[in-house]
Amino acid sequence: PPPPPTSSPQPSTTQGATPTPTNPPPPPTSSPQPSTTQGATPTRQTPPPPPTSSPQPSTTQEATSSTMTPPPPPTTPPPPPTTPHPLPSTPRPPPTSFPQPPTTSAFPTPPPSFPPPPPPSSTFFPTSPQTAPPTRSPPVSSATPTAQQTSALFTRSPPVSSATPTAQQTTAPFTRAPPVSSAVPTPQQTRTTSAESTPVATVVPQATVAPTVGCPAGQTGFNCLDCVDPGHIYSTADGCRESATFLPFGPNVRDQTLPNDKVQNTVKFEVPLPCRLPFQEDERQQILISSSGYVSLDQSLTSLPTYPKRLPQALATADPSVVAPFYSRVNGKHGKVYYGIRTDNSTLNAGQALLQAYSNNSVQITANYLLVVTWANLPVASDEGVPGSNSFQLVIATDCCQSHALFLYDSSVVDAGVDSKVTVFNAGREIFNVDARDVTGVTRIVYTPIAFCLSEYRRTLRDCLQAVATSRTAPRLWCPRSYLLARQTARRLIGVISFEHRSFLQVCLLPLSEDGSHRQVCCYNLKLNADIYGNRTNGPLINSGSASSFTTAYHPRIDPDFFDRTFTAQRQCCSVGLCGHFHTKSPMPVTRFSARLAQLWGDPHLDTMDGKQYTFNGLGEYLLFSGSDGQSRMVIQGRTSLVQGSNATVLSSVVFGYYDMDGTLLTRVQVSLSGNVLDYLLNGVEDITGQINALTNQTQFYAPNGNVLFTTAQGEVFASFANDVAIGVRAVIGSTTNLVASSYTFPESYRNQESTTGLLGNFNENPNDDLASRDGTVTLPTNSSERNIYFMVGQTYAISDAESLFTYPEGQGTAHFSFPNHVPPFSDEIPLEQFSLEARNRCQGSIVCLYDSLETGDVDLGVQTELQREEFEQLQAMAANTPPLVTAEDTINARLGETVLYPFTVNDTGDTVSVTTTFGVLIPPANNETSGVYQLQFVVPDGTFQVQIQAQDSHGETTQLNPLVVVCSCLNSEPCFPLLPGQDGGSLNFVNASCNCSEAWAGLMCEMDRDGCSQASSCFPGVICTDVPAPGTGFMCRPCPGGYEGDGITCTDENECENNVCGSFATCVNSVGSFSCVGKMNTFMCTGPEMIVVCMHIGMSSSVVSALLFQEPDAP
Repeated sequence: PPPPPTSSPQPSTTQGATPTPTNPPPPPTSSPQPSTTQGATPTRQTPPPPPTSSPQPSTTQEATSSTMTPPPPPTTPPPPPTTPHPLPSTPRPPPTSFPQPPTTSAFPTPPPSFPPPPPPSSTFFPTSPQTAPPTRSPPVSSATPTAQQTSALFTRSPPVSSATPTAQQTTAPFTRAPPVSSAVPTPQQTRTTSAESTPVATVVPQATVAPTVGCPAGQTGFNCLDCVDPGHIYSTADGCRESATFLPFGPNVRDQTLPNDKVQNTVKFEVPLPCRLPFQEDERQQILISSSGYVSLDQSLTSLPTYPKRLPQALATADPSVVAPFYSRVNGKHGKVYYGIRTDNSTLNAGQALLQAYSNNSVQITANYLLVVTWANLPVASDEGVPGSNSFQLVIATDCCQSHALFLYDSSVVDAGVDSKVTVFNAGREIFNVDARDVTGVTRIVYTPIAFCLSEYRRTLRDCLQAVATSRTAPRLWCPRSYLLARQTARRLIGVISFEHRSFLQVCLLPLSEDGSHRQVCCYNLKLNADIYGNRTNGPLINSGSASSFTTAYHPRIDPDFFDRTFTAQRQCCSVGLCGHFHTKSPMPVTRFSARLAQLWGDPHLDTMDGKQYTFNGLGEYLLFSGSDGQSRMVIQGRTSLVQGSNATVLSSVVFGYYDMDGTLLTRVQVSLSGNVLDYLLNGVEDITGQINALTNQTQFYAPNGNVLFTTAQGEVFASFANDVAIGVRAVIGSTTNLVASSYTFPESYRNQESTTGLLGNFNENPNDDLASRDGTVTLPTNSSERNIYFMVGQTYAISDAESLFTYPEGQGTAHFSFPNHVPPFSDEIPLEQFSLEARNRCQGSIVCLYDSLETGDVDLGVQTELQREEFEQLQAMAANTPPLVTAEDTINARLGETVLYPFTVNDTGDTVSVTTTFGVLIPPANNETSGVYQLQFVVPDGTFQVQIQAQDSHGETTQLNPLVVVCSCLNSEPCFPLLPGQDGGSLNFVNASCNCSEAWAGLMCEMDRDGCSQASSCFPGVICTDVPAPGTGFMCRPCPGGYEGDGITCTDENECENNVCGSFATCVNSVGSFSCVGKMNTFMCTGPEMIVVCMHIGMSSSVVSALLFQEPDAP
């Protein structure tokens, strides 16, 4: 026989197993009671003294082995077991870095609607036989063995033959330990006297599926333990039924399932949401779900051993982070494992209610989602062969800042097994556990926190997601591409908010609207200390990063705080790299590359929407514009009056009408010159002059019906309508003559509309057809004389009483203000010498200045007309200018240390462009032109950096390119995870991606060879496992131990009796990993490695032990 080890850890004496004595004890004075635990020896009169070291972990279903000659007792207390993580029967508080919530009970008081479970008992296996609970022992003989017959034997009895032996035949039911592999035994394999370290023979249930016929209604599958209806669980008492405790699961809630193709299954599952799953101090993007009753959450997705008893060995080589509601050995080929993410309100509310109830109301959480994993009807694969299946559920709720777990049991766990565990591990260190027997056969819910909201990052992430979740979705609108254009053309963008950044001033123009429609917030990049109200202050639109523009669905008057909330949500989301998620509800606006401007000014001169400039001096009321954008209709009419002492005319009144598509007039605004001030009349009856005159640059006035907004800037009053048409009016005061100047901005929606007509043109991008008659029968060339324009075009736009929008004094109408026979002087027919010397000197050749000075007799007015023309032409040129077009990929994907060539194209036809970058080296186009294909070259450094490219044209307009940089730092050419939905790089537009290590590698950067032997489906106990070195994957197993057959992973008992090992002198009785030879007068128990078998023989009336050696399969 092999020599005994020098020392042997003793099993716990509370479980009925005694250490092997030096000599057989004397017979007891009274008949000993049989043990109530499985295979444990009876309690002796004088138990051995307990060891001084810490108590051993519970091993209720194992006991010590023996050899032919029992070893002497150790002279020193046995060392503590090699298991580095003893599992106490009550929960341990988490470490100091992971504070415990207010509740300290693993089983808080349930809600009134849930029946309270009995309190957990501190003693599950009392030493008194009268009070011991029933146990699941294998069938044994009815004969009671004597003390001599059981004193030095293995304490776990295998099932004997179905033939009932006599009392003499059962006096020494020796149980053989499974023979070890033929390879050189490891230290763990030689500690044969330790119940903790001895591999226990385990038989995997055969995959024989019982037919559906013969099963009760609603049941099918393996031993009738599968349920026909998904979402049902099986219990011995009730059969297949819905769970009163579990959250809904199965196909009806779109759960996924693990494949049923092997005994133990695992699957990787990605969290498909903007936030990872918080666990302890980290956030997890992927989890591993195992049919063995746990989920793995560590970076490497470490699998636990198929056999839970091998966990101590696995902890020596790996640092798993797992949440295990019932880690046990199961037959994964049957039953189902369902898993999925729940975001529906009903399930979220149900999960949160359970959390509050079972945490003693200590958890306050608004969960973003629930991770629900349900193990349904998985057959037990225990050593004891207990029939039945296990069902239980894991629910993890998180708001992306904190996470909490619920373990749900519904009287559906039928077997705790020899080593099942209910536990939570973080980095290989146990932070929570419950004795598995506490949840066996009972209805219970266990609560434990797994992540607290301790970091600023998590709190900001939570606030971002909650703000976006409660936001209304807005459509994508438009913003002018520059600050100056925005202030000049988008008159509804008047409110100003500015934020000073490190290198620029962010100025946002806010929508000031009365109605509840969606509005854009246009933000611009200005120089620090810029005069944001200056006439020439300019800067490009910001459409990326944490300072970007956005569209909002909230209303400034109905919800005054919405700007603060929206800007706060934007900063929160961008600070955690989720700008894109913020923009799912508040999208970045489209950039407008041109604005359509028109004006009527001076005596009077017109600039059409397509850029044609001409003079029309009609006297009367005329149609300036009429058109539709498909959703509304706009009509603008003007009235002219004679200049005192002249036949020239000036604009004296203008009226705007806003219609819906049914032709209903919704809003009418009339502006009239009265002396040197303007009067404002709303809807023909309401005088709003006082409200308009009280406006400042920082205030606004809403019309009562909400369709028009009045603002003022630089002495001009703007009426902005809900269809984004803006009309500006101002009084021009000269020395002798006053007049009304008006400007118009039209959105792109009016372009190329057939209904567009009027003196301001037709908005079709072609100035050559702007001089067209109202009926379309006449179209004059652009160089036509003023006389032809007056008679053939201008007069055709005179309006009638039926179409007039003006409000008249009682008894008057269009006829009182219209004079079709009036013939004005035409500027192109006036000789130069008729203009005064002062006018010629001050006008410097400007025809409009000279004409207005001559006709009005006011040189100051003529000079103002020329200044207005110059300003408008500059604004028109800016609106017509196209800034540099920069095109490139939105994202730069690179690996640490590699050289990157990032190509991009710059195009600005007919203009020169200056291109600069904040990072790397620019390689210009090969032809040295400013337009063409550029390349940005750089080596990816270790650390964050920002790539920003700027192209500026000769007009000072710029286009910025801010690509998202995603760096993968994984070693061994391993890939990285893709970005989460809505994830971006925040203010720097930079992301250091997380590594997605393959099965071959482990570690944060995939720098370590993943040990295949530490994974779930490693070798059978007692079989040596060898890792396949990376880049290979998996493991290799030596052959099964003697007495077993299989592939080294799954080993099943070999029936030695089929080989006639006992010969003719005795009857062979097969057992798990062994066999017995039972004769008429004697009993033999045979053990041994490989083919050498040691047989121990005990006579009927003698305790003398002898040995025989023989070679299998021959008889002795």
